Amino acid sequence: DGKPGRDVFGREIPSKKGKDIALHELVGKNVKLSEDGKFIISMVEGQPYVSNDGKVNVKEIFVVNGDLDYSVGNIDFPGSVWIRGNIDGNFKVISGKDVIIDGIVSGGFHIEAKGSVVIRKGVFGRKRGKIISGGDVSAKFLSETFVASEGSIEVGEYMMNCHAVAKKDVAVFGKGLIVGGKVSAGKSIKARVLGNMSGAKTVVEAGVDFETQKQYYEISHELMELVRELTSLSTLQRKFKMMLDNVSDSENKEISLILINIENKKKTLYERMEKRRKTLEALNISRREKQLRKNALIVASDACYPGVTVSIGDETIKIDDNLGPTAFTFDVVKNGIKATPYKTWRKFLK
Repeated sequence: DGKPGRDVFGREIPSKKGKDIALHELVGKNVKLSEDGKFIISMVEGQPYVSNDGKVNVKEIFVVNGDLDYSVGNIDFPGSVWIRGNIDGNFKVISGKDVIIDGIVSGGFHIEAKGSVVIRKGVFGRKRGKIISGGDVSAKFLSETFVASEGSIEVGEYMMNCHAVAKKDVAVFGKGLIVGGKVSAGKSIKARVLGNMSGAKTVVEAGVDFETQKQYYEISHELMELVRELTSLSTLQRKFKMMLDNVSDSENKEISLILINIENKKKTLYERMEKRRKTLEALNISRREKQLRKNALIVASDACYPGVTVSIGDETIKIDDNLGPTAFTFDVVKNGIKATPYKTWRKFLK
């Protein structure tokens, strides 16, 4: 039985008699009754819920029935995560298994899964969004997004201004465009069109070491964030300097202190940026030493435009002319990249 309590006026509130619940009747999916019969214990890591029949269950998938917004917040879940709407903003989704998103993903998001990541409608990363997958990554399109996949990356329409690396393959179907950015794969890159008629700088690399390349991209991404932060501080610094001649002496002192603080922050940022640049230089040497060029393949089944840089292993060529359907491989005899008609390699895209 319960114990009497008191209300805010000090008056006694009598307790109510409790009643026994037959816990064994409430045991649902993925749970069991403890040996003493007093607890319902989960047999898997997951999301607990009570079904319509009153039973306690645990599902190994976390479901968001709509958009991921501030009413839900960040997600860190040991099982799979299924978001049935969109993500827009700086949200984190971390999963011990797979992540499935039915809508569009945009903003400075961070999606990380030990398994695969499936985004049914596409991604606008705005140069800040990040996807890290222990399996495959698939999306309708990818724009201005950092992607690292320990499996393959499959895109339904296009990749635009992305930094992407796959341990296995990268394939772009539909429109088949890879325009801008840098796309790397351990084995092959297959698209219809590389670059565009405007000469967008586009780098495609095959035969790369995944771990080294992933680290290279992550530090490059971090360096971009530091540059953005430095730009914001410099803008703020200019505004405060313009105020100095139009304020009182006391306000002048306050602004001077703020400017000193901004300058110190800028100095710290410069130091961090220099360290990152040195790390990138070392990684650049390391990744060239670890190239896996023998079976590497890059295919443009329709066209490859000027402005594209093709790398296989430690060899690089720049495209200066419009090319038709072309396959790029490494010629071990000539010790360089060989461009051949796409029809020779048609079987690879079947």
